[in-house]
Amino acid sequence: MCIRDSFELKLSKEKSWVESPLLKRAQSHVFDPPAFGVTVLGCSHGFDPKGSTSGYIFWVNGRGVMLDPPPFTTSILANLGISPSLIESVIISHCHADHDAGTLQKLLASQQVEILTTPTILESFLRKYTALTGLTEPYLRSLFRFRPVRIGEPTKVHGAIFNFFYSLHTIPCVGFVVSVAGKSIYFSGDTFYESEGLAKLVEKGILTKERCNSLSKNKWNHDIILHEAGVPPIHTPMKAFLTLPEEVKSKLFLVHVAEKDIPQGSGLRSAKTGLENTITLDVGRSEDGELSATLDLLCSIPIFEDLTVKSARDLLQLLREERFTPMSIIVEEGTYGDKFYLIKSGVVRVFSYAKGKEFERSLTIGDYFGESAVIGDSMRHASCMAVTHVTLLSIRRREFHLLFGEHAGAGGSILRRLMNLKETRKSVGFKCIMKNEVFGGMNGSQKIQLETILSERRVEAGQPIWRQGDAAEFAVLVGSAVVKLSANETLNEGQVPVEGVLTMGDFIAETRAYVAKGAHQTLLEVISAGTVYYVGRDDFLHFIEANPGLSIILNDTIVID
Repeated sequence: MCIRDSFELKLSKEKSWVESPLLKRAQSHVFDPPAFGVTVLGCSHGFDPKGSTSGYIFWVNGRGVMLDPPPFTTSILANLGISPSLIESVIISHCHADHDAGTLQKLLASQQVEILTTPTILESFLRKYTALTGLTEPYLRSLFRFRPVRIGEPTKVHGAIFNFFYSLHTIPCVGFVVSVAGKSIYFSGDTFYESEGLAKLVEKGILTKERCNSLSKNKWNHDIILHEAGVPPIHTPMKAFLTLPEEVKSKLFLVHVAEKDIPQGSGLRSAKTGLENTITLDVGRSEDGELSATLDLLCSIPIFEDLTVKSARDLLQLLREERFTPMSIIVEEGTYGDKFYLIKSGVVRVFSYAKGKEFERSLTIGDYFGESAVIGDSMRHASCMAVTHVTLLSIRRREFHLLFGEHAGAGGSILRRLMNLKETRKSVGFKCIMKNEVFGGMNGSQKIQLETILSERRVEAGQPIWRQGDAAEFAVLVGSAVVKLSANETLNEGQVPVEGVLTMGDFIAETRAYVAKGAHQTLLEVISAGTVYYVGRDDFLHFIEANPGLSIILNDTIVID
């Protein structure tokens, strides 16, 4: 199940939150990702004024693998209510603009993702986008993880087997077959395929017989077939499909084609776009598939990224699944609890009406709550209610400390981050994040990730937070204090400081100094007493590395507001 990452809802005295159109959408547009299937985001080509360019999400055990992100990918996913945390892998089939135009946007939109393609295609992608953006190739490479695929060798993703092959196109281009539990989906990639035309290429010595045979081998023997039918001669002509058996046509979906170009009465059809038209195959929910899905969920949660294999195994054994129906109260503010929750599916509304601490937010898959129950006094500081059908994974306080107490190595960092999260949520930390234009626009998971590395400090008027020449050891998010930033010397070439008075929500970071383990080039001092939030150097660098879009914003800017 996936619903938009964060619904920032307005409170009213009547508490009429159920009237919010965003929550109405959440309650009526619940998408439960299938164990195996494909959602088509666009199925036409770059010359169709009425259609959208090709883009797909292949679903495996409830997780998404995006193929050829279309333009405006971020908006498309948000409008569909698909959480970015559900899609951690991107396949680039080739580097024509109607197939890779949304890839860079996807790389920058949320957490770092994995790119799957051949080394040849990746090199093309990097050359193209270094030229378009002016960014260096090493910097572009730092924005993602590269997983090379090898033609003819299986690649396992989320429990599915992908077998890639090179199609026949004007530039290097891949297609693939993806299989789960004996069922398979074939994706042709952009390709020329027509028996007579291929035979002529063999006669002319352009293709070998072996290469020709490989283009048609077992093409039609799959449960779902997504085949391109673009504009010849570099794509597959429509006549190649007209004489196919009805059995094949029944499982064939044409893509990369304008609707008007499909002959009426031919028995052929295009793939329909949208979540409601997701094509699925029934492969059941195996124990291995559920285990893989839970592991993927844990891997997507930043606080668990340093777990050892043993700790991950122990956590899996201790987690318990709990289900809630819409409008059910999961925890109630002011009560005592002893469970920490991870959201496996659905949308949870978190809110408080305590005087002076009113807030409201929503959480979805990959988010978590209940940290106060396992740290400190166990008092619940907010209520949590299921907006949709919700599936949670819970762990009790005693078991949590057994795994993640200070004795547990990397587990100690988990307790530290959860303590930061608890204190931030008790203070105005989240309000500060929402007042910042950049941070406020992050998805829910990114906001929680930032909350876990904030450390609240009380500062007094006249106090320097840092001076020019001090070691650059932390960044600052302004809370209730008022601070002043000034620079008496010229900064590094390319950096543009914003000098002046800074208030709640402003964020100050000398990124280049943190990377170089250098010294501050500015003076940051307190004008009016209050609170600020420190972010340690290592936590800050890790945060922007995990969120590439932020690294680009912060690389040449000292203040974001």
